[in-house]
Amino acid sequence: MSSETVDKHIRVSVRVHDRIKALKRDDETMGEAIDRLIDGYTLAEFATETKPIGDDAAREQLCTAYEEYTEDIERTMAPDNS
Repeated sequence: MSSETVDKHIRVSVRVHDRIKALKRDDETMGEAIDRLIDGYTLAEFATETKPIGDDAAREQLCTAYEEYTEDIERTMAPDNS
């Protein structure tokens, strides 16, 4: 039996699930979204697939989300003991 035909289940936090769901395209499954997200999806591809943000409120919301994401990343990084 091919590993492509076997389903596997993984546990992820609600936060991770929500982030994947937010990034999932309408025409793909959660599994397809995960595959796309971990398979070398480049910033250039992202840039060509997104629309410019012209609304100040939406831009502010995006900036806030980015700051929160950056803080999350920094909290999970190992300390630099050099």
